[in-house]
Amino acid sequence: MKSTEEIMKILQVYDQTLSYRETARQCGCSPHTVIAYVKKRRQGALGDPLKRPRASIIDPYRAKIEELVAESSGKVRAKAVCKRLKNMGYRGSDRTVRSAVAAAKKAYQKQNRRIFRPWVTEPGHWAQFDWADGPAVGGRKTYLFCAWLAWSRYRIVLPVYDRKQPSLIGCLSEAMAIFGGTPAHWLTDNQKAITPGRIANLPLKHPEMVRFARHYGTTMQLCMPADPQTKGGSERTVALAKQDLLPSDLNLRSQYQSFGELADACDEFMREVNTRAHRVTRRAPIKMLAEERRSLHPLPRTPFAAALGRERTVDPGDGLIAWESARYSAPSELAGEKVLVREQGDQLIISARSENGGGWREVARHRLAGRGARVIDEDHYAGDPPPGALRREPIPQNPLQAEFLGIGPNAGRWLKAACDAGAGRLGEKLVEIVELARLEGREDVDAALAVAEHCERFGFGDIASILVAGSPRRLHRPPEDAFPRQETLKGWRDFGANGSRDA
Repeated sequence: MKSTEEIMKILQVYDQTLSYRETARQCGCSPHTVIAYVKKRRQGALGDPLKRPRASIIDPYRAKIEELVAESSGKVRAKAVCKRLKNMGYRGSDRTVRSAVAAAKKAYQKQNRRIFRPWVTEPGHWAQFDWADGPAVGGRKTYLFCAWLAWSRYRIVLPVYDRKQPSLIGCLSEAMAIFGGTPAHWLTDNQKAITPGRIANLPLKHPEMVRFARHYGTTMQLCMPADPQTKGGSERTVALAKQDLLPSDLNLRSQYQSFGELADACDEFMREVNTRAHRVTRRAPIKMLAEERRSLHPLPRTPFAAALGRERTVDPGDGLIAWESARYSAPSELAGEKVLVREQGDQLIISARSENGGGWREVARHRLAGRGARVIDEDHYAGDPPPGALRREPIPQNPLQAEFLGIGPNAGRWLKAACDAGAGRLGEKLVEIVELARLEGREDVDAALAVAEHCERFGFGDIASILVAGSPRRLHRPPEDAFPRQETLKGWRDFGANGSRDA
């Protein structure tokens, strides 16, 4: 069916030539088409369509195509659909199938498009971070720590050699030092350095990260698994950093010769993206950061960017270093090497020189211990770290969890507090509490769970101990003056012994 412009051109040429064939030759159409449009103009029916949609060989199979598209969530390939249709008797061309599949996918995506409510950010409230694969430096793989302050859109990119917990803590501390304060919440995905797993759809946070967050007065929040749209700000920072910093034919960047060169490139990238106007706010992020700093929490008194400390040698036998009459573990690959050690608040930080001489990097962080103590991080000997936003509620994943959450409203609160506190072996503890509820009754166990959640008691036997002591709902202790004195007890014991009222 021709457009209005094409129809008007045909009629205009016909008025000049008064020949159907010449008009058809100049307009590239059939003489019969010219005759039809001229006749319709004479009848005053140009507004009516010239053609009616014709039946297609694919029409009997459109329902099946829509079914296959829906089953695959709009991802099925036209080649696979064509094979299925030919088994059903279709004898048309593959091109017709591709057109029908494309139309079905477009209709499916229109009906199932995910629409997000615009996120109204608040100054100093949210920051996000994620990791990107960095370029190889001297044959060694690197990673890019990408952080994003939500309100001001200020971006930070820091290069590191690994994604283990000490490196993560160092990057977070340096990012907050650059921000000039601490945000209320950090949001990221479910990485093992922060959460070793989930229970009842709740992330079980790593105890070391819980202590780190408390030290800085912030919280670590985790988005839903396999849902990167919930932290799109850091995802975009990752994409920009990879496009600009990774050597490729698009940015004409050559390979990095040293770790310091990569660090300089990251600094230049941050200056570029933070000094130009953002397409949403129309303001430079560095100017908005100056305003957002008033809403950030203050940093700890001892800054992270302190002196690297004093030199110590890692014991080649057990991988420990000595500090103030106590011993702390270091990564096993540093056995026999010299490291720098310093105190920061209530923590001990160990830094080692990079293998290619690119500078010093943090390799371990411990909480200070007393004299004669020995502090060991199991990650330093195991190689890989052990195997998680607001208002997340527990969702039972098996019959045991469903029965536990069915004890009462305090069961979910206790489980959420235990996960946030990093309590271990929660699966076994749920079995113990469920069996206790069967014996003692759900109401009593639910009241005991409320006490345990308030007192932060998440160990084995804690609920049973609270039940033995008496929950607040049924425990009643009379005041001291309600008990009789010893003199009164003695007088009543001798009452009537001599046949008189005198004691």
